[in-house]
Formats: sequence, C-alpha cells, structure tokens
Amino acid sequence: MESSTLYTYIKTSREIIMKPIATTLVLPLWITGTLSAQSNETFLHTFVQGTYAVIGKEADTGEPYAGRITITADGERLRMTRNICGETVSGRGGLGKAADDTDVLRMQFSRDGKTFEGTYLIGSDLDNYARLTGYVYRVDEGKTVRVGLEALFFDAGQLVPP
Repeated sequence: MESSTLYTYIKTSREIIMKPIATTLVLPLWITGTLSAQSNETFLHTFVQGTYAVIGKEADTGEPYAGRITITADGERLRMTRNICGETVSGRGGLGKAADDTDVLRMQFSRDGKTFEGTYLIGSDLDNYARLTGYVYRVDEGKTVRVGLEALFFDAGQLVPP
C-alpha cells in the first residue's frame, strides 16, 4: 500500500469510527442539558412560591419598611401579594435571566398610580428555603431617583404573625 493510500484509509477509518462515538457521547449530554434547563426552571417556579417576611427601603425616599409578601403560581407566571405597612397590592411576574445568565425573579406591581418592578436574585437560606434579595425601581414614565432594596425571608410561620 502506498503511503497516500494508507493515509486515506486511516483517515476514512477514523471518521467512520469517530462519528458514531462522537454522536453517542454528545447527544446524551445535549439531551441532559436541555432537560436540566427545563427542570431547573420548573424547580425555581415552585421553589420561590410561599409567604415571606420582607424588609426594605422604599424606592426614591429610602424610608425603611417591613411586611409580608406571598408568591403563588398563576399558570406559568407568578402572582405576588404585598402587604406592606397595612397596604395590600398585587402584582405579577415570572422567572427571567440577568445579563450574566443568572436566574432572577421579576415582579411588577402598581401603587399610588406608579408602576414598580422588583428584580430579585434567587438564593437559599440555611434551611434550604428560598431567600430573595433585590432592587425595586419604577418602570412607568417616572424616573427612579434612588432604587429601593428588599430582602425576603421565607416564613414557615416563625417570623411574621398572620
């Protein structure tokens, strides 16, 4: 066999062997990654639902506040009921991604004719409940002078009396 024929034979044999091997190795990884992304979103959708004690600083004024927030499923979206300083407002939102592909919860609500959005990082506390921290800012025609801050602590009945 000439050297060029031998080279062609080895190259062709390698391609015949490597393509099925590469497909066998890569396809399960791709399927697992796809299922994992769907499972992660489903998990987070359930993980963030519940009642939280909230402490925060009001957007624009910086006034501190405390209260209770309940997050429930609303189909594929989420509904938020905020009871802050005796005032109850509802909002809607869902899961999203931050610029660096970090999972976040985005919720919008209106109060006093102004529309706000909160963007929360999704974390976990020491008991493996959701811990949400984020910024609250205006999304209507008004401009946020100073963003608000919120920290939500999952309440299994031990934090805020009902």
